[in-house]
Amino acid sequence: NTIGPTEPLLQQWLKEGLSVEVHTLTHPCPILAKANFTAAANTYHGGVDLMNHIPGNLPTAFRTPCCDSQNTPTPRVFSELLMRNNPAGQFLEMDSSVFNIFTRADSALPTDLVTDPDGKPKFEKYLPFDSYVVTIENYPYPYAIGSRIWEMPCMVPSDWEAQHLHGSNNPVTVEDWKDAIDATVLKQGIFNFVFHPHGWVKNTQMIEWIDHISAKHGNRVKFLSFREARERLTSNLLGGQPLRASNGQD
Repeated sequence: NTIGPTEPLLQQWLKEGLSVEVHTLTHPCPILAKANFTAAANTYHGGVDLMNHIPGNLPTAFRTPCCDSQNTPTPRVFSELLMRNNPAGQFLEMDSSVFNIFTRADSALPTDLVTDPDGKPKFEKYLPFDSYVVTIENYPYPYAIGSRIWEMPCMVPSDWEAQHLHGSNNPVTVEDWKDAIDATVLKQGIFNFVFHPHGWVKNTQMIEWIDHISAKHGNRVKFLSFREARERLTSNLLGGQPLRASNGQD
């Protein structure tokens, strides 16, 4: 399904404070499928170009298709796609394809936030297979990859990982998301959600999670777009100098 960049709903979303980011044109899984790098480059750079054609939108971030179900983010994706400009000179400054997973190895986290009632790890159960490696443990913070891309770790579980484990709309998922945001607040980190318009989570469940945040944490939690996060990183961490210059170079 596709829409044009002049779709009126996009302007409504922008006015509400959202941003529209890049997820490729054709959603290949994996993005480097069939050893066809030209196709991967075209769908990535084409997505960057299309999002730049939405009036008033400046795309900042990328998420690799199927990053929650396959080992899709690879070194080549970062070095030869994300760190490059497209033919129009457009580029991105953030990725959100690596999953943070809270574990019992972090002594700063209370046991009940990372352990299920049966004594087993709370979040590791969501990993889709044993050799899934698109993760970072106990580090819910932005970090630089190379010299041009901020990685904004997303949070285990995604709604796909949750439905893969115990079905769509499972209330256990929402309770685990509540524990994940509580752990994130304790570590003063970031929580980047991965969810889809496929019925794996209900909008009422998302509202339940947001209500939990408001009731328990109040103004200690800010809801930001990637663009707003990028602006704060540049101002508060980099002294006003972004990772990438206006021409996309260092």
